[in-house]
Amino acid sequence: MNPKMLNRLFPATRVSGFSETDSTVLFYNLVNSLLAEGSVVLDFGAGRGVRSEDTVPWRVKLAVTSLISVRRVAVDVDPAVLQNPFAKDRFVMPLERGRVRVPMEDASVDVIICDWVVEHLADPAEVFLELKRVLRPGGSVCVRTSNKWHYAHLAARLLGSSKAGALALRRAQPGRKSEDVFPKLYRANSTRSLRSAFAKAGLRESAVFTWDPEPAYVGGSVPGAVVGFGLHRLALLGLLPRACLLGFATKP
Repeated sequence: MNPKMLNRLFPATRVSGFSETDSTVLFYNLVNSLLAEGSVVLDFGAGRGVRSEDTVPWRVKLAVTSLISVRRVAVDVDPAVLQNPFAKDRFVMPLERGRVRVPMEDASVDVIICDWVVEHLADPAEVFLELKRVLRPGGSVCVRTSNKWHYAHLAARLLGSSKAGALALRRAQPGRKSEDVFPKLYRANSTRSLRSAFAKAGLRESAVFTWDPEPAYVGGSVPGAVVGFGLHRLALLGLLPRACLLGFATKP
């Protein structure tokens, strides 16, 4: 969104740099609340650590779980994870017959973060089963992903990887780098399907809910920001689908 419009429509950004509905702040506040000193945190699908390019220091601090001393491990099938600046340990995950294998021992992790990952998974329940393997009993899986019923994600599903889809993404998020764009499948991107994937993997749901942050897909124009803000307000009232899907589950 246009920075001037963001400051006008979301007053908290004038103080902190992030809005009162910021999904990163909400998600990582919840993640941090689950941690204790010495916890082992697995960042699943961590990538190259794009959060390091965030211009809001507090959001970065929350996202790297540095409010408390923890051991952070980053894994991804993409070798770019070896560049991730936030983790002490970084591993490229092997694929065994097309299935991901986390290179960690059974019951060795306290909290797993899946931030903007689930929308890319071909079989989310199968992946959650592997994540359950490395979780300690009582450990948590924390998911932030797209709500497939939100207008932006509906458009992305319809346009896919076509030229029109690529053009729309460039206009909506002009600062996004090409290496940070991956195919999306949306196999567990509704409250019902995410709950089902948790259950199939034998994880116990703590909470699954939708959230609507400030609109991020309206480009930099003032008219786009006004329209996006109007849709955002309707979503907060429950009259339209919200953009984000958040899910938390534990290993019994």
